[in-house]
Amino acid sequence: MNLRYMSLAFVLGAGLLTAPISMVSQADYLVERAQYTIVTPQPDQSLSAQFPQLANQMIELNGVIIGVTSGTTQDGPYAGYVLKLPDGQIMTMAADLRDPDIRIGNTLRVLARVPADGTVLTEMAEMRTKIVSNKAAAVGASQSPLDRQFAQPDPPAGFLAQLLPATHPTAQPAAKDMPGGKTAMQTRQTPKTVVPGKAQKAAIPSKKVRLYAAKIQQVNGNISEAVATKIAQRMLEKSEQYGVDPRLVFALVTQESGFNPHAVSPVGAQGLGQLMPATARSLGVKDAFDITDNLDGTVHYLSGLMDTFHGNSQSALAAYNAGPGNVQRYGGVPPFPETQNYVQTISAHYRQLKNSPLQS
Repeated sequence: MNLRYMSLAFVLGAGLLTAPISMVSQADYLVERAQYTIVTPQPDQSLSAQFPQLANQMIELNGVIIGVTSGTTQDGPYAGYVLKLPDGQIMTMAADLRDPDIRIGNTLRVLARVPADGTVLTEMAEMRTKIVSNKAAAVGASQSPLDRQFAQPDPPAGFLAQLLPATHPTAQPAAKDMPGGKTAMQTRQTPKTVVPGKAQKAAIPSKKVRLYAAKIQQVNGNISEAVATKIAQRMLEKSEQYGVDPRLVFALVTQESGFNPHAVSPVGAQGLGQLMPATARSLGVKDAFDITDNLDGTVHYLSGLMDTFHGNSQSALAAYNAGPGNVQRYGGVPPFPETQNYVQTISAHYRQLKNSPLQS
């Protein structure tokens, strides 16, 4: 079972989310901030390297949430989120996951306490910020923190487009993704008139969908052809939407749930992609047992991890299993037997699928 799932379930079950609930407005944030002396880290050194000198001090960070995570420090179990800073550093933040602002893709301005020992910061307060250009977000070291424009610089190309949940299940692609650069409004067609009482002809699955559906039934013979076809259709749609090889998604879902839409792990991971409730909420997944909803969250998250780790599928898979913070900390697949086996198994299956009739 995934490491992050085991520890996160323990944390939630034990009720040990002790980090303060975050502020929700700029005014409240500044009130909270005024109670502390804020220390500015040296810009020419990595933040984690400065932790010994900054121990128990308060700092301010700005970044984008790329995942939720959990683990154990010398102070006990924690749950929180992974924040990617403008310079690419990844910080783990112990926080209250019930905060509605803690959602993958959100940009935050965070007031955090540096740990006395370890690498997990404690969130004391946060507020959401807007995305601006790198130039607009650049600040000089001499500026007062209160005078800075705290806004997340542009993340890597395509990162937020993949991570931010669609506002509507039938959302149109961006203008740059439309043929000829046309906008969704320019290309939207007038809905066809439905004649009451007239039966509508069901769409015939494409050859590609049928191939994937047949392969899904080979993995899980307990599901019907109709369910396998629905899974295949949605998996291919979401893979195309988020720019991920569907064969990699196939291999991951095989490992996670064996294509059982109703799968529940001993620690509460749910559905096809085995999403923990906190992870599902952060991805905007309302029903983890719904095939479309779960696959949207699963592929959405995998796509963001692929982008974060520059297309390295092994690092992305390791992050899916053990959390992005651990992959960043170890510079690749962490030395955890479970995670190493997880990555090797899915990677081997992925290579096998690439040599099969399944198409990308």
